[in-house]
Amino acid sequence: WGGARADRAPYGQHLRIAGQSVASGIGLLANSRLEVRNRSFRRFAADVGIDASATDPTQRVRFELYGDGRLIAQTDWLGFGQKAEALRGDIAGRSILELVVRTAEPTARPVPVTWGSAALLQ
Repeated sequence: WGGARADRAPYGQHLRIAGQSVASGIGLLANSRLEVRNRSFRRFAADVGIDASATDPTQRVRFELYGDGRLIAQTDWLGFGQKAEALRGDIAGRSILELVVRTAEPTARPVPVTWGSAALLQ
């Protein structure tokens, strides 16, 4: 089905949200979880949305950031063609971060999503 990709959508295309190119980030499929280890970073930031390579324009997704199993931040439900939404979170003191994307409804086709400009910051 395609997996997590650095600076590319899950199937190899350039990252794009609502027709806008995204220079860097992580391409994943919705209903996924990516674990990131954190040692001393204090903040997480990304501009997130459904990737333009999606084939089902009816799906909606929600992006969630967890730290050590606790929800830190989440977006509202986002639809295809919707501009990227900023997702920010305080991750100070959290060892394990989880980047999670959920679909609003079950889907037969995976929904490609973009964690644009994803960064761990001081």
